[in-house]
Amino acid sequence: MILRSLVLAGWLVSMAGAQDAKSAAAAAALKTTQEQEIDVLIRKGEAYTTGKDPANAIAILEQAWQKVQKNPAIHEKEAEVLMRLAKAYIDGQRPGDAVRAYQFLLQDIADNCRPGSAFLDRCADAKYGLGTAQMYKGDFEGAVGVLRQAVALYARIVQGSMAENYRMNKVKQQGDATALLAAAMFRTGHKPEAMVAFQQAINMFDAVDKSAQAAPDLKASARNSRKDAETSLDLLRKN
Repeated sequence: MILRSLVLAGWLVSMAGAQDAKSAAAAAALKTTQEQEIDVLIRKGEAYTTGKDPANAIAILEQAWQKVQKNPAIHEKEAEVLMRLAKAYIDGQRPGDAVRAYQFLLQDIADNCRPGSAFLDRCADAKYGLGTAQMYKGDFEGAVGVLRQAVALYARIVQGSMAENYRMNKVKQQGDATALLAAAMFRTGHKPEAMVAFQQAINMFDAVDKSAQAAPDLKASARNSRKDAETSLDLLRKN
């Protein structure tokens, strides 16, 4: 009788373990399916963005965000959705919504903003995006503070980077953030600081253009950005 009880207990434990394994497998499969649904919406939103149709891009990406918010199992997809949605808001001339989307994004990726994080670039990009949205919204004071943080993050990334082409990409982004910071400084009445920042941005773009390992398209983009920054600096010098 004792032996039979032990055998029965072992069988029940085995069945319970098998059921748990099946449940875990089913949950994993469902999560994969739900993530794939979000990926489909992201691709649709990106297609509308590429096609210069921000209204439809926003509608699709808002749908993706709602799905992610309702399902904690796929919460890790929220940051990607928010980054794309925020950009779509900017393209659709809805800077206030873009600011809120970037603020939600920065809450999601707070760990990426901590010193020593391997994903500082995500934080820097989000802060640069937030500063851009604030500029469009007319919140120049707010933009100055956020863009200072973005520039500092890009500087740390550049210092720690090894691959030259990747490093030059980050120098270009640092230059873009610095040029936008210069514009925000000027709009808040800090012309001398703005002039210094524009020159710093020009130097960064120049470094990218002169890099032997920077990709040709990156060099071309740097030259265009340098020209814009030089034009802005010349205007400040004349006024």
